[in-house]
Amino acid sequence: MLSLLYSFVKVKTMNYQRALTLTLLALSGVVLSFLPSCTSCSKGTGSADSTALDSANLTLAWDSIVIDDTYYDNPETKRGPSVYVNIAYLYPKGDSALIHLFNRFTFGDSFAQLSPQEAVARYIKEVETEYIYSPDSTEGYSPEDLDQMRSHLELRNKIHYVDSLVISVEKSLSTYFMGAVHGMYGSSISNVDRKTRSIISEGDLFVDGYAADLSKILQRYALSSYGRKTQQELEEKEGIYVSDITPNDNFTIDEKGLTYYYNPYEIAPYAVGQVMIFIPHEALVGILRPNSLLYHYLPETNQ
Repeated sequence: MLSLLYSFVKVKTMNYQRALTLTLLALSGVVLSFLPSCTSCSKGTGSADSTALDSANLTLAWDSIVIDDTYYDNPETKRGPSVYVNIAYLYPKGDSALIHLFNRFTFGDSFAQLSPQEAVARYIKEVETEYIYSPDSTEGYSPEDLDQMRSHLELRNKIHYVDSLVISVEKSLSTYFMGAVHGMYGSSISNVDRKTRSIISEGDLFVDGYAADLSKILQRYALSSYGRKTQQELEEKEGIYVSDITPNDNFTIDEKGLTYYYNPYEIAPYAVGQVMIFIPHEALVGILRPNSLLYHYLPETNQ
């Protein structure tokens, strides 16, 4: 009995480490509220270039796929190890280039060319493979023990901001692998250049060698965001390691500025949760690449 318990705990530990790796990889490769279908989601004000943000250019039609189901190792009897899957996938209608991009940064590069329905179906199959134990790893456990081997995965995406220049999309992923000490969650942000139909990276916005200067800006705004005066105070009071705050290409864009997202364990312990740092566009003027898309959001005096 003790040896069985020991092996059970050992399997739990190994699977937690595996699940943690899978979750972090999924977030770094490229969701928390779900937006229902709509036909004219439009937003975008505050740009210095008002003609670029003409509301007539903002219209996008949306559709969605919602999955809320539990998948079992033995689907006929609904017994044994299982994984609960909740997916709310919002995607643009009638624009194949955008659909491919949404598939790519929601599910992975290999899903890009699929239809949204095919992408979701294939993703669920991969989740079943990764999160439901294979029979050889459950040998020796009672049926009751196997029924308790429950994992879950929740994936959602939402539109953080959209105008005629950019679509900023937040993907949230929350997972729990049976036997883990706790689940894992986080957000991955993708910004789409609507003109080029491509993903915007830091390198598209900032001059070469921007990392050091942007790190200083991020660290400064982290202090002000939390009302702390020194790095030591931020670390001691908030648990955030200031020296670890560096550009991570995980940011939203809107008319006011950039918001950087740092997921659990990235710059702080799990208990601190997700850390977000907002930087106004004006603070980035000194490192903007010529013709950077962000110039459109600056007041004329700063351009």
